[in-house]
Amino acid sequence: MSDIYKLVQVLVEREVFDQSSQNLVSISTGLVAGDSVNTDNAKAVGNTISMIGKSVTEYKFFQKNRVKTSAIYVKTAN
Repeated sequence: MSDIYKLVQVLVEREVFDQSSQNLVSISTGLVAGDSVNTDNAKAVGNTISMIGKSVTEYKFFQKNRVKTSAIYVKTAN
């Protein structure tokens, strides 16, 4: 069995190609990210932060301006 076939089998078993779901799925674990996870929008979240004219030490980061990872919000896998 080729390495590529083995890789495809693992990905198929973990249903990472299931397009009926709009949730993010971890390729390595098969865990399904919860609805609060927004790592796929990291650039857009970062673009909402404006630090112009402020030093790093005086800027306050708010929860709403953070990317929420699947390490925090994970649903039970199918």
